[in-house]
This record gives sequence, C-alpha cells and structure tokens, in this order.
Amino acid sequence: RGVYYDGWNPSSAPVKYGPEEYVDRFAREASIPAADVPWTAARIALITQAHFPPGQLEHARAQMPDWLSDIVAGADEPMQVDGDRNVTQADDRLEELAAA
Repeated sequence: RGVYYDGWNPSSAPVKYGPEEYVDRFAREASIPAADVPWTAARIALITQAHFPPGQLEHARAQMPDWLSDIVAGADEPMQVDGDRNVTQADDRLEELAAA
C-alpha cells in the first residue's frame, strides 16, 4: 500500500500550528479574546486533570511542543473579564462544563 492506504482522507490529516495560530484558533472557537487563551487553557487542564489517572496530564504535556505545554501549564496573569462577570463565575462555568 505504500504511503497511502484505503480510506485515507488527506483533508482530515492533523494540521500543525505555531503558537500564534494555536492561540488564534482557540480564541476563535471558544469565542474569547486571544489574551484569555492561556488562562482558559490552564483552567481547562486543571479541571480535567481530576478526571485523569495520576500523572496522565503531565505525560500528555511532555509530548507537546514546549510553547504549547507552557500555555496549558498556565499563565500568571488573571483573565480579563467584562461587565459583571468575574473570575469565580468563569471558574464555576468551566467546572460545570467539565462535569457535563
């Protein structure tokens, strides 16, 4: 079969992203500002970590490029929010989504 195999669809092949493209796509698909991506990605990882066996998230992060692992590891800056929303409400909503 060589390089190709039955049923292979090249349009479904994974797409590689650099840091900027990753942040832009994450922000677009999550409907959040790009500045909030590190905070949001870190919170998602933190919440989902409770559902993984011990060490599984760290193992997954070890397979990522350093720049992506750094984004998932978290940011020191708090999420910027608008209006009457606050970080606690955002954390609560992420926990609700993780529990679903």
